[in-house]
This record gives sequence, structure tokens and C-alpha cells, in this order.
Amino acid sequence: MRFNQFLFQIALILLCIQDVLASQNYAQQLQRLSTDEGLSQSYVVQTKEDDIGYIWIGTNQGLNRFDGYKVKTFDGGFGLDKHLIHALFKTNDGNLIVSTDIAGAYIINPLTLKTEKFYSGKINKENQIYSPISALAQQPGIYYLAIDEQIFKYEEASKAFLPLLSLPNKADYIRALTLYNNTLYVGTYDGLYSVNLATNKLVKLPIHPPEKITFDNINVKFLHVDQELGLLVGTVEGMYRISFDDNKEIDKSNITTLIPDYNIWDYINTDYGEFVATEKGLFSYHRESGDLEFILNYEKSKFNINDNSISDLTIDKSGALWLASRTQGVFIWPIKTRRFKHIFLPGNNTFNKIHQDKNNIIWFGTDDGIVRYNPVTNKSDVYLNTTDPKAVFGSAAVYDIFPSSIGDEQYLWLVTFDGFKLFDKHTHEIIEHGDTKDNVLSLPNLFGFAQIAPSKYAFISDENFYVFDEKTGITEIVEGLKDQLNPIYAYTFYNPLKNHPEDLLIGTSKSFSRYNVKTQKLTTIFQSLKPKEEIYYTVENYHLDSKRNILWLATTQEGLIGVDPLSYEKKHHIGLFNSFKTDSIYSLLPDNDDFLWVSTNNGLYQLNLDTLYVNSYSVKDGLNINQFTAIAATMLNDGQFIFGSKAGALIFKPSDFTKQDLLQQRSLAITDINLLTRKLNYYPQQYINKPLELGYEDMGLTINFSDFSYSNVDKTYYKVILDGPTSLTYEDLQSNQVFFTKLLPGNYSLTISAQTRERFITSDPITIKINVAYAPWSSPYAIAGYLILALGLLFYFFGNTDAAS
Repeated sequence: MRFNQFLFQIALILLCIQDVLASQNYAQQLQRLSTDEGLSQSYVVQTKEDDIGYIWIGTNQGLNRFDGYKVKTFDGGFGLDKHLIHALFKTNDGNLIVSTDIAGAYIINPLTLKTEKFYSGKINKENQIYSPISALAQQPGIYYLAIDEQIFKYEEASKAFLPLLSLPNKADYIRALTLYNNTLYVGTYDGLYSVNLATNKLVKLPIHPPEKITFDNINVKFLHVDQELGLLVGTVEGMYRISFDDNKEIDKSNITTLIPDYNIWDYINTDYGEFVATEKGLFSYHRESGDLEFILNYEKSKFNINDNSISDLTIDKSGALWLASRTQGVFIWPIKTRRFKHIFLPGNNTFNKIHQDKNNIIWFGTDDGIVRYNPVTNKSDVYLNTTDPKAVFGSAAVYDIFPSSIGDEQYLWLVTFDGFKLFDKHTHEIIEHGDTKDNVLSLPNLFGFAQIAPSKYAFISDENFYVFDEKTGITEIVEGLKDQLNPIYAYTFYNPLKNHPEDLLIGTSKSFSRYNVKTQKLTTIFQSLKPKEEIYYTVENYHLDSKRNILWLATTQEGLIGVDPLSYEKKHHIGLFNSFKTDSIYSLLPDNDDFLWVSTNNGLYQLNLDTLYVNSYSVKDGLNINQFTAIAATMLNDGQFIFGSKAGALIFKPSDFTKQDLLQQRSLAITDINLLTRKLNYYPQQYINKPLELGYEDMGLTINFSDFSYSNVDKTYYKVILDGPTSLTYEDLQSNQVFFTKLLPGNYSLTISAQTRERFITSDPITIKINVAYAPWSSPYAIAGYLILALGLLFYFFGNTDAAS
């Protein structure tokens, strides 16, 4: 019997000790571009970004071009919108090379969209077999092209297409090329080769000892020279490193394994880390430790997809990764979402309050007990949770946590469903410690607790206002406050203001006030602007910005309000009408870089306290959920911020979010110009040095533009100014186009710039000149002719009159 009890106790302990889901999966932040969004086909081969900012997407059925708003297929005059695209390459001079499966290869100038065919698709014109270009390496003016088992040299100036060499095995196939110090490295189905371009000597480089060779681990599909690591070799089974020697030459004898087993589709080294595309998803490689960190895979996204293979990686100028898939188009993942980390518990994940001890242990008050979390080991232990699956919802909830001054960091005061309880962190149990006078703490319906001093707590009942001193065990009524405020309409107490440390701060359903106990004076700091009787207009949190002399109030119905801390005159109001997507504001945390972090019921916001510029963050930016809980936010001992929600906790370093990141300049371009009356065939730089000429009959002018901020299109606004015979200004245009039914004759200037919602300019302006022709009968020349004719007639008339006289 005792043994069974012992086993039961062990099982109970194991149930309470749980691992926190520490590994992050950022698949929730993936954005998709597929046939549903206008892509020509869902099997994406490769993507490339041109120098303007367009993303070119090659699929199994056509070439596409994307500006952040609309996908367009690209024909180029050769039917490229319908061909199977085998590969895309970007040349050193900014052109694109498009290799098709059976229609040859083409060079596209993205600035003019001029397309030129330079390879027919057949090595031997007499042969009926088509062979696409599979890999490319470049020297100034020369392209080295891999076709089947052969390498050709294409001279850009002379357009000469010359054979260079063939592999010894005619059944072999070249998958990758890279150049280093006049040596061409060649990755094939059957291994790795080097070619000395001075002598054209071909040498096979062993990657593995003969006894360890498999078909997959010598099947080379990726090559890249890293200036620190050496030659990186990606195969169907692992990625390997061939190091440099002391002379910075590739040391063919010094080969090590970087990543075992995985099928390496692609690798990219960015300012935000190194990323590896595999058949299992996306990983981050840490060269200092050699660790491989899982980032995401497709099957854990919101899209119904089972194939996790990522066949291609591209990073754009905004810092977003483009991940090619074989079934659902291309996915966009903003790398900066990694700045946010998530804590998700196996149990209840509604975090009502967060507290950290001096020894770095974090305590979470949840809807089902209190959780002890070790951030070093990622272990969590749950206490005071219910074991009854039919228990009343919230009966084991912990709503607030306060550190007790009793003992040596041994106790926590918990605001629970059953009242104000003292929790022993050593025994993990509630201990008796009621007040010794009237036992007020045992009364029902106590609420609004706040720690107003290390050992004192203010709270409210339906009958009165109280202060409890845990050292003396005495609870006293706050004299005179009930005469001025009805407890029925009270909401909560708050920590005292730094500039009025002796006053109690109290909120009601319609106001936020401070109360001096000695003088019994109640001073209103904030009164609801437009209160309705049945709605609570409460203040959840506040922040006193002493540097700028502003007291910020987080209200649940009226946004973020800034008042003068002395006169309480309203100075600022930020909410749904200007910068936020909500008026329900919860927690406020200031950082060391003059930002105020604001949690709400619809996203997280970063307020620049100097400029009042606001940057918003949502699920697609890395949050686990957009709705936070009201008071679960704090700065941890290591300087990180943590915010609680109904889906776990969000943790990040404020220093990762700089002012330079927020106002990063973007490249802006006009992406299309159309008329209803005729076709213009616009290309990107068509009207840089000349005006757009419109006839007097032209109607329905549409001008499209983009700043190519692919992952933040919803945060981009435009300012558009038209000067001319007709003038107009759009200050906050979120659409990426303007439409003019018919412009009056004359000369115009249209200026466009990208900006934030708060009108901070984020791009250099672009201007296009537009000349609208007059109708022949209403042009200035016609009017001048009419005047001359009229004067002539008058002269003739008066001349005849004088002669008659």
C-alpha cells in the first residue's frame, strides 16, 4: 500500500514538472504567394530580386514578376510566361538570365525589360534533345555555363558561345558552379571537380574516403566560397567544408562535415544569420558553435502543405527570405521575426501576471495555478492547479503576484479566485497569514490589489478601501476615501507615482485619481473623455516620463493618453484614429533607448517618445498572438522584456529594435502606367528623362508604384502630389495607385514618396512629368490664330468704315 502511494506521488510530481516548448517554429509568420495570389503555377523553381526591387519567380509554367502588390507574368516577346523555367541567374551587371527547359536561355534587362535569346536550347543543332543551362559562374564579361556534362564559355561582348570542357563521364550532370582565384569548382551527380582556367585542367576532388562514399553524399547540388570557412559543398546528404590554407587557397585535403545527413538545397549568409534550406525545412547554422537550429517547416504553417522541401532561398533588400516550394508557390518569411521568442507551457497558457525573483526564476500567474519557470533549463513546475476537469473555470486562477517582504525571498502574495493568499516558494503551498485585527482579508469579493510599499498592500471591497501591512498583520480602512468615491465603481489601486509617493493611486470605472491620506484630498488626474454609463473606461497602467515631463496613461477604451504630470492637462492622444489599430491599451514598458513599448488587445507597439513615431508588431512580425493580457508585462533581470497573453509569453531584447531599423529608407519606383484609351507598354525607367505624352483624347490614366517592402505592405502609406493645371494631394494613401479620369491640357508634375502612417518619409521621392496635349481647336496656337483672325476682321471692318466715310 505504501509502495503504491509512493508511485502515485512520483507520478504526480512528474505531471507537475514539465518542459517548456522552447524550440521556436516561425511557420506562423509565413506569407504565401501562389496561384491563389496570381502566380502562374505553384511549383517554384527559383526566385531572384533585381536592382529595382522586383522579385522574379520562375515556375514550371512561366516567369513571373512581383512588386509587393500584384503578380504579373512576363512574356518578354518569347512566351516566357508559358515555358517551364529551369533556372534563374542574376548577373554581376544586374541582368537576369532565364534558362528554360526546352526553349533555350534568355538575358533580360530589368530596367528596360529588353529580352534577348542567346542560347537555342540545343548543344548540337542536329540533335533533337534539348539541354537547359543548369548552373552559372561569372567573370567580368564572361559567363561559364553548365549544360548537361559540359561547360561552355559565353563572351558577352562578342556573343561567342564556346565549348570549354566535358566531364569524363558522359552520363554525369553538372548541378553547381562557383569561381575562386581563377579556379572553377564544379558540382555534379558524381562528385566535385576543379578546373584551372589557365590550363583547363580538370581534377576530381574527393569529399569522402572511398569506404564512406554513398550515392547521395557525393551528389553535389550547391557550391559557395565563404571568405572565412572556405569552399562550402552542399550535397543530397550533408554539407561539407573545404578549408583555406595559410595562403588563402582552397586546401583540398582539409575537409570537414558541417551539417550531416540533410539534403542541402540551398544556403545563404545574411546580416541576420546563416540559413540552410533542406528537405526538412529551414535551419539556421551557427558557425561559432557548429550548431544547427531549426527555424520552420511548411507543415506547421497555416497552409495545408506536407512537402517540407525548400528548393531555393533568396533574401530581399528589406530582410525577408523567399522560400520556394514545389506545391504552393513561394513563401515569404521576415527574418526579423526571430527577435521575438515565445514561451509556451504544456498546461494553461493564459498568463495573467509575470514576476521574476532575484535568482532569475520567473513566476507565471495563469488561469490554472502558478508556474515556476527556469529560463536556463526551460523547465516549468505547476502549483495550485486544479485536478478536477469539471471545476469552475478560473477557480484555480492566479490573477496577480507580489513579492513578500516577509522572510528571505521565500514568499509571494497571490491574488487568486479565493482571495489574497501567501504562497511559500519552498513548500509550494499556501500558508495562513491573515490580518490580526478584523480578518478583512477573509471577506469575499476583494479586488484591486496593489503593492504600495514593500510590506503594504491596498485593496478594495464592495464596502470600503483598505491598506494591509503584512509585517504588523493589521488591515486599516483608508479614512475619508469612501466619502468621495463609491467602492462599487472602483476598479483598482496602482503603485504610487514617483512625484507623489505618499498618495494612493486609484482608478474607477470612469477616472484615474490620487488620494492623500493625511489631507484626505482626492485629485483627479484623468476623467473619461466621453463616458457611457454601462461601459468601464479604466486605466490599466501608467508610465511617468520624467525626461519629457509626460504622464502616459494606458486606457482600455480611449487609447494612450499623455498628460502633464503637474497640471494634468492632456498633451497627447494616440489611438485607433491615428497610430494604433485599437483603443484598448494594456501594459507600458519604457526601454533605455527612449521607446515606450505598449501592449494592447490588437498588437504590440513601439512608441518613440521623442518623435511620437509608432511602429506596430503583429503575428506576421513574430508575435504568437495579437491580444495580450492586461497586466502581464515586466522587464527581466537581464534587460529583456516579457509580455503575457492568452497564448503564452512573448520575450525579446528591446535593444534589437533600433531607431535606424524603424526609419530604414526604401527604394521607390513607378511599377506600371496604363491608359483606358490605348496601350502604353511601360517599362521601369521609361520616363526618367522624358515626360509621359498624352493626347487630348486620352482617358483613364492609372499610375502604380511600390516601395517593395514585401513583408510590410500593410504598414506602407504614400504621399502623392500632382502639380499643374489641376492640382491635388493625397497625404495618407494606402493604395499603391492613383487614377485620373481625364487631365486638363497642360504640363504636370506627379511626385510620390513612401511614408509611415504618422507621415514619416521612408523613401526618396520620385517624380514623373506628364504633358497633356490640347485639342487642335483649343490649343494655345489655335487660340492665338483665333485672336489674329479676330483682329484682322476688326481691322478690315474699321478700315472699310473709314473708307466709306
